[in-house]
Amino acid sequence: MQMLWQDLRYGVRMLLKQPGFTLIAVAALAISIGANTTFNSIMGQGVKLNLFSVVIGLGAAISLLPVSIALLACFFPARRALSVDPMIALRA
Repeated sequence: MQMLWQDLRYGVRMLLKQPGFTLIAVAALAISIGANTTFNSIMGQGVKLNLFSVVIGLGAAISLLPVSIALLACFFPARRALSVDPMIALRA
């Protein structure tokens, strides 16, 4: 139990040392909690979305967003890596 309190004190001390990170972390948590609450209240009402003449649930439509962002996040660095000559990259 003493280790738990020691870890908590250390965590608070580190958060106080970096106020910018703390602000971003708290804002991200607040936005996620708000988005989760909104999403659950909408899904509870059974809202449907008509996307390309296919009726899908709003949950499926929203879950496509992170997948598309992840694909784009992988695509741009891979596209840039294709333009680098491997021999030049290995010499550096």
